[in-house]
Amino acid sequence: IPWRDVGPIGFLGLLYFTFYPIVFAASLQFTTAARGALILSTTPMATLLIGMLLRREPVTLYKAAGVSLTVAGVAMALGESLLDTGENSLLGDAIMGIGVFLGAGYNVIGKPYFQRNSQLRVTALAMFLGWLVLALGATGSGIMPLSWPDLSGTAWLTIVFLGTIAGAFPIYIYSWALGHASPTQVAVGIGMNPIIAILLGSLLLAEIPAWPTLTGLVAVLCGITLANRRQPA
Repeated sequence: IPWRDVGPIGFLGLLYFTFYPIVFAASLQFTTAARGALILSTTPMATLLIGMLLRREPVTLYKAAGVSLTVAGVAMALGESLLDTGENSLLGDAIMGIGVFLGAGYNVIGKPYFQRNSQLRVTALAMFLGWLVLALGATGSGIMPLSWPDLSGTAWLTIVFLGTIAGAFPIYIYSWALGHASPTQVAVGIGMNPIIAILLGSLLLAEIPAWPTLTGLVAVLCGITLANRRQPA
């Protein structure tokens, strides 16, 4: 990685691996998981908006329609759970909205660095620098103790799983995609997250998925396909 790219990549690390986790966790203290998932699914919209404002990505009818259909699909899948509110849901929703723009900024600003460098190296550097700032901040504030926590073997295995298979690996895949497609075309796939979670929950409970979930799945898949369709010349 050229030295001229280290600073911007460090900034990406701050956006996505320092501030984003803080905002995400803070949001869910006030709003529900369903409302948070719906707001998070608007990340492609924010990505398209920032890309347009920075002149990094042209807005096409297919992208706009695909992104809108994806968000609608997520709303359909979540259904009545969106009506559940917490005591300070609006505050949580607003905080999650900040997270949306942090993620969108990572998508748009990071695109050229993922495109001209090794996606693995850029991801590793951004994650390390972002984690370092987060860890130093958490340690300095007393949130994270300097000593190893007394956890069971199962808990440690869970942490390793979340940090590797469920964490680093999908983030690398996401970064690889940013190096090969437009930010919005990559971000639109975020709409699959809550639907897959619902489907996995149904599978583990041996339940048949409700029709709103299946309808939302179809809408999200159509939205992703539409957003990735080439605009005719």
